[in-house]
Amino acid sequence: MNLIDKFLIHGKDFTGSCDGGSAAHINLEEHLTKSQYKKLLEVAIQADTPYFTFNIPNTVCNECGHVTKDYRKTCPSCGSDDIDYLTRVIGYLRRVSNFSAERQDEESMRYYAKI
Repeated sequence: MNLIDKFLIHGKDFTGSCDGGSAAHINLEEHLTKSQYKKLLEVAIQADTPYFTFNIPNTVCNECGHVTKDYRKTCPSCGSDDIDYLTRVIGYLRRVSNFSAERQDEESMRYYAKI
């Protein structure tokens, strides 16, 4: 599903009948420019999407603790490949390795849109 459709599906017509758990999780492969974020916010307003979050993977080095705001296979600071990933789950930015096995399975199936 493209991002515009995701905002539309999570608009007031749908979420107005929900009493919780109606957040649109907008998973992005990388951070956007200010103008791109602005356009998505305008889409959310037009679609009347009341609750959403942007989720972009982050990389954390287990050796030196360096965090980058993107998905990497090695640490740009120390070169280590002993890394973990941070992503949102139930509203919090968490290490994927700390997720339950079931949540790790769910995370591995997430689609991150490339803009």
